[in-house]
Amino acid sequence: MRPYRLHLPLLAALSIAPVIAHAQAQLGVTLTDSRYKTLSRADCAADPQETSNFSVSWNAALTTGVQERVYLASSSACDDDAEDIVELRALTTRTTQVGQFPAANSTEELSAATLFGFYDDACGGTEGISKSVYLCVRVYGDDTSKVVSSGQVTFALDSQPPPAPTGVTASALDGGISVSWTASTGATRYAVTVASGATVVKTVEIAGGNTTSTTVSGLVNGTAYTVTVTAYDDAGTDDDAANAATSTGVSATPQLAQGFYDLYTAAGGTAGGGCSAAGGGLGAVIGLLSLLRRRRAAVGTIATGAALAITLGAHEARADNTGFIRSPRRFSLAVKTGNYVPEVDNNLVTTPYATTFGTGGALLWRAQLEYDLWTRMGRVSAGLALGTWRVEGAGRVSSNPALTTEDETNLELTSLTPYLSYRADFLWEQRSIPLVPYVQLGWGVVPWSSSKNGTVSVVNGKEARGVQQGLELTGGLQLVLDAAEPDKAASLDDDFGINSTSLFLEYSRMWWGMGGALNLDGGALSGGLMLAF
Repeated sequence: MRPYRLHLPLLAALSIAPVIAHAQAQLGVTLTDSRYKTLSRADCAADPQETSNFSVSWNAALTTGVQERVYLASSSACDDDAEDIVELRALTTRTTQVGQFPAANSTEELSAATLFGFYDDACGGTEGISKSVYLCVRVYGDDTSKVVSSGQVTFALDSQPPPAPTGVTASALDGGISVSWTASTGATRYAVTVASGATVVKTVEIAGGNTTSTTVSGLVNGTAYTVTVTAYDDAGTDDDAANAATSTGVSATPQLAQGFYDLYTAAGGTAGGGCSAAGGGLGAVIGLLSLLRRRRAAVGTIATGAALAITLGAHEARADNTGFIRSPRRFSLAVKTGNYVPEVDNNLVTTPYATTFGTGGALLWRAQLEYDLWTRMGRVSAGLALGTWRVEGAGRVSSNPALTTEDETNLELTSLTPYLSYRADFLWEQRSIPLVPYVQLGWGVVPWSSSKNGTVSVVNGKEARGVQQGLELTGGLQLVLDAAEPDKAASLDDDFGINSTSLFLEYSRMWWGMGGALNLDGGALSGGLMLAF
């Protein structure tokens, strides 16, 4: 209650109400240190309380006879006649334009315990609270019935922690532990703690309330650890003061795990050691360039031959079997994919590929560009194909490879293949048969690598990567889609220069194990789309 109240008849009170409302102005009340805006149970229970930076300030015109009051209220309306307000500074005459609470060199105090005490002296008790309390400042005129300015700052009081994480699991990795849990409602971050007995070995901070897994590395294989996950909310003046709840502990013991390359090496495989396996292919390219540089006559001969081949290539416009005059055709683009299974396990003591990845393979994706060289009784083209392939599997327990771990391992490769092709497209262009058989012969250069947990594997100082090379032979059959919709095919040619569109099915046999130790020989039945321009 106000220490001073002017009692007026109801009629008089009504008569001055518009004047009071018109005269009242809002104070610019601010919290000096914004980190105190949301307070936690830890802030409330701290001993000693932080009060030096815990202050509120405002600015109001200094007028003779003006009085000021500071108090706590449960409503942002700051009703100074409410019964539950808590007086912080009694009505006093203003002496400075800039106000502050607590005042300098005074016994006034503003602390988290004071603010929580507005509702509960025990920081919210066992159940905790989630409420707001308002520090209110009011400046009165020549009597307390005239509020000339007012303002407030909001403190959020939160002593309720988020729920403790549930569903915590910890799985062994090689030198680490994979941890997962169910998200806690209201959590804004987590901390995963790994302990050996009573000793905390490592703590991993996790930002974001929706993150529910992490990996803790740098642990000792064969040592049993206890893992807990703590959920934090965004209350508190600093990270250590946030409300927190910790899960029950789960156990895991890291153990030595083997990836594909470990098993491959143990089975007698010798491939790897970086790019040394590429010596033959790269050396051949360098030698060819040197030869051409020394023998300029050869360069001239090859250039002349290429020019003649292109001239004979008949890049002229021609009428197809529908009578439509098509634009000159120069090149084609194709994308294709098919399942590829390398024959890595052949001639090894055990089956590292099948043990790690199973007997299946993965999709080999390839894009190819062909340039037409000759177009008499079919089409001879020079092409370049670029491919990528990756297979993934689980790590294996070192002492028992039949058992899997949470470790991830892979084998991946890219392929670069220059080739020549022959397509019997006279069957379509001259005889209206929309089926075009073709063959391709190329030489593939195939860089490969194998990783465990995202890092290239190393065994006995040898890295799991290298380059293989070898022949490729492909046979396939095109289905020319122009036959089904000749008018639309003509429109594509007019509008976009797409001379022809085909679907195709082919089988490729790769002898990519030639000249290297890793057997990447294999086959792929692929399908794709080709556009000719």
